[in-house]
Parts: sequence; structure tokens; C-alpha cells
Amino acid sequence: MLKKTVAAILLAGTALSFCACTADSHGPKATTITFAQEFVDPTTEESVVTIETGELFETITLKGSGEGEEFQFKYDSDILQYTGQGGNFYLCGSTATECYLHIMVQSDDGTLYDMTKESVMGYILKQFKLVSGKRALSYATSEDNVYNILIESDGKLINVRVGTADKWPYSVEQIANLIDSGF
Repeated sequence: MLKKTVAAILLAGTALSFCACTADSHGPKATTITFAQEFVDPTTEESVVTIETGELFETITLKGSGEGEEFQFKYDSDILQYTGQGGNFYLCGSTATECYLHIMVQSDDGTLYDMTKESVMGYILKQFKLVSGKRALSYATSEDNVYNILIESDGKLINVRVGTADKWPYSVEQIANLIDSGF
């Protein structure tokens, strides 16, 4: 209950001060969460998702990059909504086309985070530790205001594309912590 109240206050404050990510003055448009949607891993182009609705959270099964890999992802439906389109999530009360999060999960034997970090070294915006103690970084490889977040997470690498990053009412670190807490 406290979590719902805090989320509601956060969202109300955001809507009043920013009208975050919406050009529509008629208020936010909710997205209906549907069942049996598909999360497509761009490296395998296959996967199946199941969604279970709960009181505070929805759980979705994300297909990993390896054969037969599935990862449970629990997200706070007061803050994030799932669009049901290729693993995209968006901030409640915003448009899914501007403020999307696309979560990709890869197996990591402990070297993938460092290898990816090396490959984007000239594009790194910030490196930080998450609340869980895991390493994370944000980078942008182009000028189109789409950021990437890389999260090292026990046996997997979580790569998140953040659409229209400056429209989010949360910092990249806050978004990374929200996502990390869902795995």
C-alpha cells in the first residue's frame, strides 16, 4: 500500500511539473496489458512470454539470448507499463513511443560486461553502482537522444535501450535500479 501511495505521489508530481513525455493535454493514456505476448530477442528472433497479474506487480518471462533461457522480470505496474510489443516498457502516464524501455537479456559468463564496456568506451556517459551493488553504466552511440544502460547481473547481462532519455522524469541511475530490482 505504501509503495502504491509513494508511486502515486511521484507520478502526480511528475505530471504537474513536467507533463512527462506527453504532448497530449488530455492526460495520460493507459495501455492494456494483454496475455501471451511475445518478447523478441533481436539475436534469436524467437521467444514466448507469459504475464501474470498481481496486486502490485506484473511478472513477465523474458527469453534470453541462449537456447532455452528464460528470465522472470517483475515490474511495478504503478510506475512501468508493458506495451506487449517486443519487450517494450514505458513510464505510466507517458507515450510508449517516446519513453520506452527495451530490455534485452544475454547470458554472461562474467566477461560480457567488461567486453561490452570496452567496445563502447568512447561513448560512456556515466558508470555507477546500483542499490544491489551491481555495476552499471550508461552510454549513447549517437546524437538521437537514445541512451543504453548496461547492467551486470548474476549470470546475465541486461542491456536496456532508453527512448528519448531527456523526457523521463527519472535519471538513468533510477531507471537502472528499477529494472535491476525486477530480476
